[in-house]
Formats: sequence, C-alpha cells, structure tokens
Amino acid sequence: WGQLTQLKPSTEAWSPELNATYGIQTFTSLRDGAFRAYPFVGMQVPWMTYQIKPYLGSEIWIDPTYVWSDYGQGSLIHPSLHAGLRYINRFLEVGIETKWINPTRDFQIPQATVQGFGNIGAKGTYVTVAIRL
Repeated sequence: WGQLTQLKPSTEAWSPELNATYGIQTFTSLRDGAFRAYPFVGMQVPWMTYQIKPYLGSEIWIDPTYVWSDYGQGSLIHPSLHAGLRYINRFLEVGIETKWINPTRDFQIPQATVQGFGNIGAKGTYVTVAIRL
C-alpha cells in the first residue's frame, strides 16, 4: 500500500520525471503466519516513451521490530535500490523489476543468513501483471 506523487513532470520524450513514494510494505509468512509491516519512503525516476516506461529508484524501509531479530542482527533502516521496465496501456500493465534490498548488511530470514550481491544484501526479480480499472 502506498502513494506515488509526481514532483517534476517529464518535459520531453526522454526527459525523466521525478516521483516521491511512501507507504507500507506488508509481508505474511506462509510457514508460520508471522506478519510484518515496514513503512517506507523513496524516490523514483521514470522515463516515458510511448507505452514503455523504464525506471530507476531507491527506497528506505523502516523496521520497527528490528530488536526482535535473532542474535541482534536486526537493523532499523533498510535501503533498497531498484530498476525496471513496464508496458502500460489503458487496460493492462506488465512489468519486470530487479531489486537490491539492504545492501548495507546480510539479509536475514528464518533458518538462514542470505548473502546477496557482493556478499551483502539480497536481490530479487519481480514480475508484475495488473489489470487497470
């Protein structure tokens, strides 16, 4: 859940917009039903060329439950970087995005410490398909 606010519109075909984002990322564990909510703020720079939209962005997630993590490995602030490409028309939105989450430290999940890109952080690729109403 979140909000995207345009700060600077694109003035030409390859001139980027500047957007601010904020909201809450929510996760529920399928294994044990644990629920987490992470407030976030961020910036996004998309370029609009016809119906294809490449973009770059950065977010900062806040983890209010970091003190509950195992072995004191939690962190209050989790930065993330992302880049993606979206196809947008009147009825459909399809996209692919890659994220580098928490590049400042190892990424912890239950039963494992995942060493990601450059042995720090975690990375992932996400696919989006949405019907626009």
